[in-house]
Amino acid sequence: MKVKDMALISIVAALYIAITFVLAPISFGMFQFRISEMLNVLMKYKRKYIYAMIIGVALANFNSPIGLIDVAFGVACAIVMGAVYQVVKNTTVATIINGIAVGILIGIMLHVFYGAPLILSMISVGVTQCITLGIGQVIFKELAKHESLKSLFE
Repeated sequence: MKVKDMALISIVAALYIAITFVLAPISFGMFQFRISEMLNVLMKYKRKYIYAMIIGVALANFNSPIGLIDVAFGVACAIVMGAVYQVVKNTTVATIINGIAVGILIGIMLHVFYGAPLILSMISVGVTQCITLGIGQVIFKELAKHESLKSLFE
């Protein structure tokens, strides 16, 4: 792997961690709206961003009240989302699939470890995941059009 790739992976992972920490009150817990999840859309553009998201999610989730459990579930979600973004060519469809998958996985985690209502947790996380991924989709689609940033997306 090139030094430039490692630097990009580190920067994206650090952004994920920073956004998650700054917005920690809404990033963790029974009901969450994790704005940093918009960065997952980058996995659609380049496979190397999967590493960035796995690292970012793992390190950010160590700050979670349930620690390693959240790390395990979060990394599993990042891997699933990376696979979906690589296989499903339509970004909107991939975003919806990822929202549903994350809603199910994190909904189960919140139910088991926080006692949150299962269906409500799944729906809540799934909807907020689709919203944040949708925001990311719009932002990164626009950024990818700029000549000076194209190398980050192609």
